[in-house]
Amino acid sequence: MGRFAPNLTFYVNKKATIVRYRAVMAPIYLHPELEAWAKEQVFKGLATSVEALVAEAVAMRKRDSEWLDKLFQATLAAVERQGWIDGEPFLRDIEQWTHDLDGEIEEFEFFRAQNKLAAHPL
Repeated sequence: MGRFAPNLTFYVNKKATIVRYRAVMAPIYLHPELEAWAKEQVFKGLATSVEALVAEAVAMRKRDSEWLDKLFQATLAAVERQGWIDGEPFLRDIEQWTHDLDGEIEEFEFFRAQNKLAAHPL
């Protein structure tokens, strides 16, 4: 490993010429429970190795992050086009709609019960 580049490994031929190098990542340590789970996945044949499983998880996280970023940017663009909705009136409207719907449900249940009683006298 190089003195000034601890994460690089250099391969040198006999003439002391660097022929190639590769980046070496520092080890990643998993919590013992995660490591045990990852090894179990490999044992069950659900992953080829712990390293491959971690790489897949990181790739999934990256895709999710990119998707969320696109969604956030699209939302900001929509807000710039259409403007913000004031939260308090919106929440008041939802509360009123919920109250109205509860009343309609109670009324429906009342009439349904009345029809059952009329159809089936005691």
